[in-house]
Amino acid sequence: MVPDPGGHPWGPHHTGFAGFRRWAADFLAVWDEIHTEPQEFLDRGDRVVTVLRMKGKLHGLEIDEVWWALSTHRDDGRMVRFQAFGTREGALEAAGLRE
Repeated sequence: MVPDPGGHPWGPHHTGFAGFRRWAADFLAVWDEIHTEPQEFLDRGDRVVTVLRMKGKLHGLEIDEVWWALSTHRDDGRMVRFQAFGTREGALEAAGLRE
């Protein structure tokens, strides 16, 4: 399942690999240009918090933001859940971590 952090036009969640691909395609389609660069990984076994710097152009505006993502993985490494967050605190709380 790919829950949406809320307030985005592509809906509340997507399920399965096809749902993730649909979410990614919808997300990328609105950008004129986009580049993401992982800045940090907090590995907590089956859960990984990733800090992502996103730069690009959206409707002609220059964007440079940091987002946080929480991914959950099976023992074989396959991702089974992905969540995006606008704050570090939100990602850490969802991962069951506190600073």
